[in-house]
Amino acid sequence: QSYDQRHSAYKIAAEGYNVLRELDIEQKVTSVTCDGANNMQKAFDMSNEVDRFWCVAHRLHLTICNGLALWKKFKNNENESSRNGVDLEEPIDVRTLINEDDLKDLEDDEIEDESNKGNILLAAV
Repeated sequence: QSYDQRHSAYKIAAEGYNVLRELDIEQKVTSVTCDGANNMQKAFDMSNEVDRFWCVAHRLHLTICNGLALWKKFKNNENESSRNGVDLEEPIDVRTLINEDDLKDLEDDEIEDESNKGNILLAAV
């Protein structure tokens, strides 16, 4: 099933609950496993009745990608640097990619899941 709307925490939580209700299992589910994207964390943390667990496979994948520096690098026309001025040839610590603007976004329900934004924090764990 395709989901063509914004992936806000509220919409994910609502869609998840709707699916559980359609299957008539909303009272039987006690835990959910998901990736570490901020919107997924927030979506399932909205419910006090369901425990959320991070998917071990996602965390392992991120750890391996970070350890082997497998993240895709984009080049633009200006001296092979990214849009924010980071030199793509130098190794970076992905834990430093969160800034104050990102923290402000965490307070909003309009966080989109683009390229697993929230997973960046899990990679170094």
